[in-house]
Amino acid sequence: MVTVFTYSDNSQSTTNDTTITSSSYVIPSGQSLTKASIGTTVTTIGANAFNGETSLFEVTFEPVSILTTIGFSAFQECSSLTTLTIPSSVTSIGTDTAFTLCTSLQSINVEPANSVYSSDSNGVLFNINKSVLYQYPLGNSLTTYAIPNTVSTIGYGAFYFAQNLTNIIIPTSVTSIGNDVFGNSPSLTTINIPPLITNLGYSLFAGCSNLASITFDSINNLLTIGDYVFQDTAITSITLPNSVTSIGSFAFFGATDLLSIIIPPAVTSIGTDAFLSCTSLATVALTLSTINALNSAGATPPIPTGGGSLSSFYGSGTVTIEIIQPAPAPAPAPAPYNPSRPGPIQICNSRFAKCNIIKKTNFSSGNVIIQGSTIAQRVSTLIHVQPYLRNATWTRQYNPVNGYGQRTGGPVGYGQSPKNTF
Repeated sequence: MVTVFTYSDNSQSTTNDTTITSSSYVIPSGQSLTKASIGTTVTTIGANAFNGETSLFEVTFEPVSILTTIGFSAFQECSSLTTLTIPSSVTSIGTDTAFTLCTSLQSINVEPANSVYSSDSNGVLFNINKSVLYQYPLGNSLTTYAIPNTVSTIGYGAFYFAQNLTNIIIPTSVTSIGNDVFGNSPSLTTINIPPLITNLGYSLFAGCSNLASITFDSINNLLTIGDYVFQDTAITSITLPNSVTSIGSFAFFGATDLLSIIIPPAVTSIGTDAFLSCTSLATVALTLSTINALNSAGATPPIPTGGGSLSSFYGSGTVTIEIIQPAPAPAPAPAPYNPSRPGPIQICNSRFAKCNIIKKTNFSSGNVIIQGSTIAQRVSTLIHVQPYLRNATWTRQYNPVNGYGQRTGGPVGYGQSPKNTF
């Protein structure tokens, strides 16, 4: 059967072409293409075949279709197209741009017998095992979409210009997100970045004018913020993961609501005009080591190492630089009791020669008994011992006795016995 094209005045034309291109049909003057019925002999819909046909609202295939290929930008900007069924014979789709700007597309349905592609109940296009998400139908009415946890890769432009989504939930299984994936999605307000993502690609959220909340997993491997990633978003503040080492050119260009940002301590590179036209940016916080690294890389004007006012921070207006003090090193954990090593500890506070220690059964509860010759010494009969030393065996250690029977040099000390003898 031949391919039939229908125009807005209901006139038609036909073709026997096995590859459909933009030359396969001729639109009458003053009319537009509205329907295409793809014939049984067609094997390929070529690149740009229907690109820009904004009145095309219906594309159908014969049940015995032998179509194998849908080329790049084949249906790009077919803004009236509402649904499309991919025949089981199709093995190649120029997925990066085949359905770009099809803003009325509510579902892409893949015939079940297809061995290369699949779709879910929401009409989202995947590879056969749903590990790659190729295209979300931009006109779908959903406001929240949870990407299946089988997905590891989100393809180029998959959600670009999604009309109604306010929230997209990305599972931890995702390890790669392409360029332009969420760009110009006008309703998107919040999104999460999973822990295994290492790069936020070119223009990832550019033009998401209502995107105000971006959250990162507490354990994160993100290294790179690409060019134009947050351009023209509505974020007011953002704390990037400490793993980030570079921020691309124009990364926050036009983010006019951005008030403050904390630059991660590992950042050594910020691209040209990363904060250009961030007219509300008032505070930038970063460590001294980060300042030194950026200044060494040629920050202009140089960032003051003592903090304070800066006339421009990578294209912004005047900002206040705040110095982040590095976190103190954690205190070392106490060493566990080791019966083969000595470990000195003061447990007798008397300077008199007759201060002795006697190991008692209550030693394991944290108390030892001190025997001395005076009542004052007996005040110290209950002395707390660290728990991990309570079951140790002890030996006496003390300073020499002077001529008055007193020990010199301070209090008597007792140490853990290396031989476990008392």
